[in-house]
Amino acid sequence: MFLIQHNIFAMHDKSFLQNYQQLDGKINVQGILNTRFKGYQTILTQYMPKKRASRGRSKGGKGSSGAVHCSQCGALVPRDKAKKVTGRITLVEPTLAKELRASGAYIPMSTDVKFYCVSCAVHRGIVKVRSEADRRTAAKLR
Repeated sequence: MFLIQHNIFAMHDKSFLQNYQQLDGKINVQGILNTRFKGYQTILTQYMPKKRASRGRSKGGKGSSGAVHCSQCGALVPRDKAKKVTGRITLVEPTLAKELRASGAYIPMSTDVKFYCVSCAVHRGIVKVRSEADRRTAAKLR
């Protein structure tokens, strides 16, 4: 946990700490230092450190995203957090497809899209466990 100091203009009533907590409910206020400098008051706040720069999601700040089911275990996962695997499948055997292509036939291929939760993606080897330094880079995982 990290402690961060904020210098905030002090209100003249006794409910300064309560008003500050109402402004931002996500901040855990540790206490107020009684050092006053030109009407300012120092507040110590506590933040949890982030493990990943993207917080494990790809949505950014756009609010909620849809949910999909994991293709392996069936868990309900946010769409931007799930690992998407796209594969191409054909209904024709490869030896027969080779002969048909030689004769000039077109063989359509369908696209198979699967979504995996993070634990199933790690188990199947779709994504790898990375070190703390490599975790913050958005490099291609496969």
